[in-house]
Amino acid sequence: LVFMLACPFDDPLYVAVWYLLGGGVTALAARLVLPPLTRW
Repeated sequence: LVFMLACPFDDPLYVAVWYLLGGGVTALAARLVLPPLTRW
């Protein structure tokens, strides 16, 4: 959110690509990291 408010680029395609990429990376990391941590 802070980056979005401070970023001078407000092109909808730019915002959509980077939010999808950020969300996808976060989801992938959670998918790979959480199962081994919660298997106990």
